[in-house]
Amino acid sequence: MKHLLIILFCLLPLLSFAQPKSLNYTIDSKVFETKREIKVFLPGNFQPTDSLPVIYLFDAQWDQFYNLTSATIDYLIAIRQLPKCILVGIKSVKRQYELTPTPVNDDWKIPSLGGAKKLQNHLAQEVFPLIDSLYHPVSFRIAIGHSLGGTFILNSIVDAPELFNSYIAVSPNLQIDDEEIILKFQRNLNQIVKTKKYIFTTNGTEGNVDAMFLKYNQKLDTLLKKHSNTSFEWFFSSYQNLDHATIPLRSMYNGLIKLSKKWEIPPNTLSVFIANKRDFKNQVMQFYQKLAQWTGYVYTPELHTFYELARYCVSKKQYTDGLEMYNWAIKTYPKQVGLYKAKGECLEKLNKNKEAKKAYLQALKILPQQKELSKSDYQFYRNKINQNLKRLNQK
Repeated sequence: MKHLLIILFCLLPLLSFAQPKSLNYTIDSKVFETKREIKVFLPGNFQPTDSLPVIYLFDAQWDQFYNLTSATIDYLIAIRQLPKCILVGIKSVKRQYELTPTPVNDDWKIPSLGGAKKLQNHLAQEVFPLIDSLYHPVSFRIAIGHSLGGTFILNSIVDAPELFNSYIAVSPNLQIDDEEIILKFQRNLNQIVKTKKYIFTTNGTEGNVDAMFLKYNQKLDTLLKKHSNTSFEWFFSSYQNLDHATIPLRSMYNGLIKLSKKWEIPPNTLSVFIANKRDFKNQVMQFYQKLAQWTGYVYTPELHTFYELARYCVSKKQYTDGLEMYNWAIKTYPKQVGLYKAKGECLEKLNKNKEAKKAYLQALKILPQQKELSKSDYQFYRNKINQNLKRLNQK
């Protein structure tokens, strides 16, 4: 119990307790000629000025599935394992129709299949414009679909590649229409592998449904895995002891974690940056420039990322590089008292005491504006900054 409490106390300061929001919207759809509903989940600490990626979840009419996904995303954002993002849940009315492409084989040409094109148009013409007008997100979109939802998003890679940038397809049904989706990939392979896509597909090994789906997903894996690279990324995993109903949680968690690593500079890369003895900040900026080439938007590092990068430099006694990172962070987040405090401490390491004093005084000036601070945190910063000023004045 003692060790458990220690772990909890270490973890709690990392978490963001600002409450997320879940909202409902109704669209008077011209595509479907009826009213359609979507759900929107905003992360904690969401600000109107935020421009974030959007995750689109299919089968959001099933509340438990939507709640599972939103809770997973909320937790990963809170523990800083996923960049802040918005979740949009797409509710289907006739899911089998809406999530399947038009069959080409006669045996599959039945009225209950073939509405995927309508759903694609609904997204492009009605859902995306609404989300853009409400939340001004970046252009990077992620799709998550389970079962036929996975079928829909994999099919969209061929039929509507402009809809999404990344895909998490959980136990998709690729048997449908005599494997036509796999055949589409074969016919369009050269074009597909040149796109900047992240595709994470899973299949369980238990139960009749996933046992049936497995060989078809393995067939697509055989086709695509040899073409996976840093631009077009294909991942396939079969999970032991999971069936069609139990596989979503692990799949979404693993898929999002692996995708989020693209926004994170690996520790070994940071070591190389330091060892190069070049401008650390410039190397970091080049990393994010390459990321922007892949995502299609310029990513602004989150506050905790700036702290981690600057502290890494300081831990390696590269104080000039640490100072550059703090200055970059302050330019991006000018009202964060902790940045000015840390900058002052870094300046002291460089024996720039006059500049350090200015940083501490600026920290004290903006401290009353830190409305999110608790009384104890406010007192901590005030005491620590005053102690630093007192030490400087005694030099």
